[in-house]
Amino acid sequence: MKKYDILRKIIAVILVLAMIIGVDSFSVLAEEESVEESFEESVGDVSDIETDETDIVVNKKGDEEDVLGVVSMSQSEYDSKMNAFINDSRWKDGTSWKNETETDHGENSKLGPGKAWSCIAYAYDFVKYMYNLDGVASGQKYNGTSSIKAGDTIRINGRHTFVVLGRNGNNLYTAEGSYSNRVWVSDSIYKIVDNNTISRESTNYTMSYGYHYVDLTSGTSDTTADISLWGINDGDTFSGTVKLRAKRSDSLDNHYAVFYIDDVVITGYLSADSNGFFSVEVNTTNYSNGNHKLSIYYANTYAGDWDTRTIVFSNDNGGNSDVGNHNAVICLESVTSELDRVTVKGWAYDPDSPSESIQVYAYTDNGSVNQEEYDLGLTNIYNADVNNKYGLTGYHAFCGTFSTKKIGTVKISVHAVGIGQGYWDAKEAYIYIESKEEYSNKHSARIFIDKISGGVKEVTVSGWAYDPDIPSEPVEVQAWIENNCYYSGKTNIYLSSINSTYGLTGYHGFNITFPVNDKTGNRNVDMKAVNLDKGYWGSVTQSCYILEDKESSSSSTKGGSSSSSKDLTLDDKVDTSSVEKVKSKSGTTFFVGDSLIVDLTGIDPEKIHVKGRAGRYEVVTDSVSGKRVGVVSALKKGTVKLYTLDGKKKKTVWVLKAESPKLKSTLKLKKGKAKKLKVSGTKLTPDSWSSSKEEVVSVKKDGTVVAKTPGKSYVKATIGTHTFTCIVTVI
Repeated sequence: MKKYDILRKIIAVILVLAMIIGVDSFSVLAEEESVEESFEESVGDVSDIETDETDIVVNKKGDEEDVLGVVSMSQSEYDSKMNAFINDSRWKDGTSWKNETETDHGENSKLGPGKAWSCIAYAYDFVKYMYNLDGVASGQKYNGTSSIKAGDTIRINGRHTFVVLGRNGNNLYTAEGSYSNRVWVSDSIYKIVDNNTISRESTNYTMSYGYHYVDLTSGTSDTTADISLWGINDGDTFSGTVKLRAKRSDSLDNHYAVFYIDDVVITGYLSADSNGFFSVEVNTTNYSNGNHKLSIYYANTYAGDWDTRTIVFSNDNGGNSDVGNHNAVICLESVTSELDRVTVKGWAYDPDSPSESIQVYAYTDNGSVNQEEYDLGLTNIYNADVNNKYGLTGYHAFCGTFSTKKIGTVKISVHAVGIGQGYWDAKEAYIYIESKEEYSNKHSARIFIDKISGGVKEVTVSGWAYDPDIPSEPVEVQAWIENNCYYSGKTNIYLSSINSTYGLTGYHGFNITFPVNDKTGNRNVDMKAVNLDKGYWGSVTQSCYILEDKESSSSSTKGGSSSSSKDLTLDDKVDTSSVEKVKSKSGTTFFVGDSLIVDLTGIDPEKIHVKGRAGRYEVVTDSVSGKRVGVVSALKKGTVKLYTLDGKKKKTVWVLKAESPKLKSTLKLKKGKAKKLKVSGTKLTPDSWSSSKEEVVSVKKDGTVVAKTPGKSYVKATIGTHTFTCIVTVI
């Protein structure tokens, strides 16, 4: 009976803890932990994986009263605090916000140090700043996109969390950290697809759950746009040059307004002054005397609004019935870059010639001594939406690409030139143009080796590969040994765990066997992934032992050659001169892909068995000595035990340790800085360290690299016959 009393006491303690912690928070913690565990399990032992959207979360429990309810806040108070948050330099769009890696948990929370990291840290800070709640899980949890509203946090694919600043139909106004190592604030990235799916830049993700924190049903609402032409009534008469004004009712930072006369745009996008007014000067002598339609369109984050008046222009000279000198109008929809290529998209027109294409130019750093000019030609793309909205005909959209020598943050200006007497109109945007090294790191195709093994004149390798820019398409993988390509083909295996981990769809796995007739012994196999777009190829290298069956090419071969090393017989003769021989029966360490010849003095090699899946054991005949030898190959990280059987009793005769060492593949250092590199995954220390360019990077005996001058150097660590390389870039 005592054991049942103890059990009842344990259950009682658990129930008390659950009441203290809060059941909802308890379940959330369990769910988050299971997500992280499954993600880590799917990633395995790969060190170079890039996980832009992963996060580590700690201490997300809120107080019980927070979990059970939400705070009350007026819409105007919410808008004011929300705009203050996203304009704070700590959380502003473009601010650096580190992703999580295997060696760094990512950006730390600014308002709760040690409580949250990576994308969760950004969401944590939002919740703390806005509602003074301690933790992302402090609100009311829900499922389904139909329940999403302003002020929520959303979890997608069980891997990434972002903040919903506002919602307009299926469009979400969002903010997030740790996406490509920066903060993103946007009203166009995320869109609701259905009740379970949210798209980010056309890639669909499953909504895991969301949290409500605030009730915005009371107070003044700014979710609707409201604009009024100020002090202007129908029938008012104007002459000469006049200033026309309009006033908005909300105070949102994200807004614009456009004035029209007779449904023709007379301004570009305008921002309100500190008092909420928009204004435009109009020379009424450029128009005919009589009635004219004055309109303004205003839009904020949530909605848009029109206001219109019929006014009268009256001038002694009768006015100008042929306007003929309106400014050109241009809209810059997007500016993107890929290496030195910049692409600008948008539309432009001359209000006085609504059917004619007009000239467009682009400039880098316009107005500076380093300005570059590019002629993009005439607008030449038909856009029905633009034509219908502005009463145009013909071709008024453009998409132009030019090459620049500039890198880093660059101002791009795009100008439209009017046909008549009107002036130019221009729009500007700032973009970051990557260097070739940055582009390679960010956009390279990616490839990972799961398993590799050598057979008789053949190699078998499995893994997965993908292009991060085109996550739904298979990629070409190639196998190279010493600058010779032995295999080329597309990924063709569906791996659900890999797809969910990296946000992919389609077929990205491979399991291939290819012949190698001219290479034997321990060889490095370089697997490459060919980028589908313009980025660089991905590459990963592992070694394996390729066996040589000399009898297979001889007329005296008995029974023919074998296609797999595990089928070798005592008649097979193998050149083992390149295989390391070991005599120590315990504590021997070798690396995945390596093979060792074990000393079997006094033991029949045929009676040796291997325990576990970390290694493979084979018996071959040394073609030089004619002796039978046992070869052990390391297939994966773990312990390899060799044993004999005496009846049913196992006797261990060899114990070997298979390790999978890694060295960080790339490292960036500022000039004058130092960092210690370490080969992880092994207890062995490097025999030596070297730098390909000592004038750029020097390296000490303990692996500490010192950045001397801007440039790139290959730092190598050598352990036995193995070399590990890290590309160190000094900036």
